[in-house]
Amino acid sequence: MSFAFLLLAFAAAANPCRTSLVLPPRPPALALGAFVALAACAVLAASGGVVLDALDASPESFRLAAALVLGLEGVRALLLPRPPTEPELRGLGAALVPIAFPLLLQPGVVMLALAAGGGDVAGRAVVALGAVFGIVVLAGAARVEERGRALLAAGGRLLGALEIAVGVALAVDAVRDV
Repeated sequence: MSFAFLLLAFAAAANPCRTSLVLPPRPPALALGAFVALAACAVLAASGGVVLDALDASPESFRLAAALVLGLEGVRALLLPRPPTEPELRGLGAALVPIAFPLLLQPGVVMLALAAGGGDVAGRAVVALGAVFGIVVLAGAARVEERGRALLAAGGRLLGALEIAVGVALAVDAVRDV
């Protein structure tokens, strides 16, 4: 997986447009939550090969599974432009719930991180994900009026379509490698 593909894949999976619609507007909690999520994904990517071995799954079959998850998440983003509002912990606890989990550590992000680790591109994946989570923090910290929220919802749908395309590309790549 190239860096450009990883960047597009993580941007589609994290979907900054859609996610920013429900992020708590607290920059310190946003930054801390993004850092926690990035650290968790770095651990997942670094241990991706071990996890795949423990599951007795080949990197190709795991990429195919990740493609399925991405496709399903993309359909969800197309049908539901705004994620549900999650309960949040008070103060900086919001960095953990809902920012790090479930808003940033979505199934597609986790599957891509594990697949990248299984494919020996963990370093590139962490850098790409760091850039994407930075965009999420900036989008979440920005004050947006009602018209801007409508544009973010539309952008979220576009990123959902991109997530489906990334899933298809990942599936085709996995099948070719088998």
